[in-house]
Amino acid sequence: MTSSGTQPELKGRLFGVPDRSRLSVRIALDSRGFHLSLDQESWLLPYDPAQMTLGGADGDMIVVRDPEPNLALYVPLDGILGSADLLPPTIASRVQSLAEERDRQRSRSYLFAVGGLLACGLLLWIGWMGMGAILEIGLDQIPVSWEEQLGESALASVAPEEDRVTNPQIVKPVKAILDRLLGSVDENPYEFDLHVVWSDEINAFATPGGKVVILTGMLDAAESPEEVAGVLAHEIQHVLKRHSLKKMAESLKWQLAMMILIGDAETLQEMLLVNAGKLFNLSYDRDYERESDTLGLKLLYRAGMDPQGMPRFFETLKKRDSGPLTVELAFLSTHPGHEERIDQLEKMIAELGEPEITPLDIDWGSLKEAV
Repeated sequence: MTSSGTQPELKGRLFGVPDRSRLSVRIALDSRGFHLSLDQESWLLPYDPAQMTLGGADGDMIVVRDPEPNLALYVPLDGILGSADLLPPTIASRVQSLAEERDRQRSRSYLFAVGGLLACGLLLWIGWMGMGAILEIGLDQIPVSWEEQLGESALASVAPEEDRVTNPQIVKPVKAILDRLLGSVDENPYEFDLHVVWSDEINAFATPGGKVVILTGMLDAAESPEEVAGVLAHEIQHVLKRHSLKKMAESLKWQLAMMILIGDAETLQEMLLVNAGKLFNLSYDRDYERESDTLGLKLLYRAGMDPQGMPRFFETLKKRDSGPLTVELAFLSTHPGHEERIDQLEKMIAELGEPEITPLDIDWGSLKEAV
């Protein structure tokens, strides 16, 4: 199918095509969707406002996802705005809202840079003890799009495509649990994305920007879907509270603080991306783990899930603690220990009272068999 030629062609980038890391395609728009063409091939990508998000280093692209073949199309936002009269009203409205979001992000980046320049004169005065305050202020200004890029880079280093599970008998039940939890999150600027990865390790982790990874070893160790829900609720809080980003900031304290002070947003972003692979060498401290446990447990209550699943998972792990399995557990960290976390969670459950539980509709036996 070819373009009608009623408007100038756009150029975009297409990711997810087997055996091709990235394709440059020509794009034309009409009332039906994006018409893509490459050499002698052409095809139609229908509009779906739910699959259109903001992307690019400066929010200058619209990312259009086609989840079935797992494709992602990057289209210049300004180019689409210039052809908005060819779009259906719902799609034109979505594009306009994304453009407004981009403008807000750019305004924040501008304020971020101006604030950094004004703060430069205070550098000699504040010294080392003031670095934490600078980083906290600076991190608050980092846009979600930066976190998403950081998460993508980190994910590629620890969960390559060939190791990811595609069996729907495994992925769909876990995603159903994650989606139900996310449905009870009050404020969520992230588009969470689940990846199940083949591994014997008992592990789960989340990257900045909402990439949640569950290893099959953890699914094998869990004795119920409620235990998996407890793990996912915990990881969701790490994302929402930006714990990974904060730990990275702590490890790069001087470098990041300097970039924030001088207002060099471009170098700051590049520095974060270059260090993305280090994310999984950073363990959360006691306060971050406790915060994620506490808020994760409350999320289980709001989602109508059995909160006992969270302490029961630690009980399950205690049974396996006689061997070397827990040495590599990123979810657990090295502190606080199992007993302390179980005690704290049980006390919270006693204080919060009896939950209103809607059982999870999960074929746990089939999932375990597939794993």
